[in-house]
Amino acid sequence: DWPGLPAGAVPDGPQPHHPRQRPNRALPRSGDAGRMTALSTTCREELAAALNQSIEGVQTFAITPPVPPIPGMVIRPDDPYLVIDRVGSRLSCMVALVLTIVTPATDISASVKNAEEMVDLALEHIPTGYSVERISTPTLTDLGAQGSAYTTDVNINAHVTKPREEQNG
Repeated sequence: DWPGLPAGAVPDGPQPHHPRQRPNRALPRSGDAGRMTALSTTCREELAAALNQSIEGVQTFAITPPVPPIPGMVIRPDDPYLVIDRVGSRLSCMVALVLTIVTPATDISASVKNAEEMVDLALEHIPTGYSVERISTPTLTDLGAQGSAYTTDVNINAHVTKPREEQNG
């Protein structure tokens, strides 16, 4: 504890730290002016934007919404989410994502055909720099109050490197 401060409070400014520990640093929050966005967030958002601009009538979400759209696409982290290639001045990693394609469950042959057409559309519009690892079989999925839909998972990888820091002056 620091003299004159409530228990648990830490004064502003540089703090002494153990030589084997890193000093605490605030993590950048998405949307903070002048702060870096996480590479994984950038990948999800860029992929969603590319699909939203290219595929008319089908909304793509960069995170899982409370109620999935039918038809629609949702991008979520895969496991493992990040595979680090290099740590240091320029972070380099592979970001693993899953693009879940949601199509209406009408009759089985029409639903599977719709799912296959949506997969083809998504594959045509995935931007350069992303690679597709595998595509799951269309599966009938219970969405609770929304009823059922066919879902197909497309596993996507992006190899990214943190941009170089700009040097001022």
